[in-house]
Amino acid sequence: MLMRCDSAAYDARLESRNAFYRALYTPAILIRQLRVVARSIAFIVLTVTHYLWFELAYALLPKDSQRLFFLRTRIYQSWGRRVARAFGMTLAIKGTPPKPPYFFVMNHLSYVDILIAAINLPGAKFIAKHDLAGWFLLGPMAKRIDTIFVDRSSLSAVTDVCDRVDAALKAGYGVGMAPEATTSKGEGVLPFHPALFEPAVRLNVPVCYATLRYSTPQGEMPAFKIVNWWEDMTFQAHALRFLGVKSFDATVHFGDHLISGKNRKILAKDLHQAISANFKPMVTAEGEPLDRMQ
Repeated sequence: MLMRCDSAAYDARLESRNAFYRALYTPAILIRQLRVVARSIAFIVLTVTHYLWFELAYALLPKDSQRLFFLRTRIYQSWGRRVARAFGMTLAIKGTPPKPPYFFVMNHLSYVDILIAAINLPGAKFIAKHDLAGWFLLGPMAKRIDTIFVDRSSLSAVTDVCDRVDAALKAGYGVGMAPEATTSKGEGVLPFHPALFEPAVRLNVPVCYATLRYSTPQGEMPAFKIVNWWEDMTFQAHALRFLGVKSFDATVHFGDHLISGKNRKILAKDLHQAISANFKPMVTAEGEPLDRMQ
């Protein structure tokens, strides 16, 4: 009797474990895991390949030559397009991207925004947080496209960045940044930090802008959770979740006019209003998704 009870308990535990593994390895989950692996490999191969093209171009051409700038722009744009395709992104563009020289701002939702910039503004020098320089693969790429790194906690660093932006604009380059200084879940556009608008005011350069938004199809996790990176989650953990998405849409809406301001606070306020006017929220304050593909 005791042996029969032990056998029944063992069979019950075995069936419970088997049921757990059957739930864990459903076809849908396996397909998602395969996507993560395939896209991780594609990202590494594409990034390393394009980085090597960067290195070859810098080795063969003079540093400040137009040919190097042209080639660097093409390599960066090619990287953005190929990685976006590998990730299942469909990009819709409204309006017309600016031509250099320009000062450009855009709302910030995710590290995926880098691909939007690469495709539409490949020749721009973007202002980014200094910790991006240490990111795996993306850090070396960012350095090769002359990203302007800034430590926002250091006043002297911000001053130095303003000087570098001045020099870039005077040399005829485009300069871009995300003035929210952090990503968000897409409930609205976060307040802008006005400090880095100083070069645009100082040189009297009108600012162009764009609004960015993501969406996912029915049956997928909402874009504000799977594409936007705002939760208390490491980059690695979020990337593993994001790379499993079947597909997603990105829409970038370039503004139809330039904006100037008498001082950086006024300029930041006017640009925030312009971008907010074109931004359709991705989620309600209660957490209900508004970001489904139509």
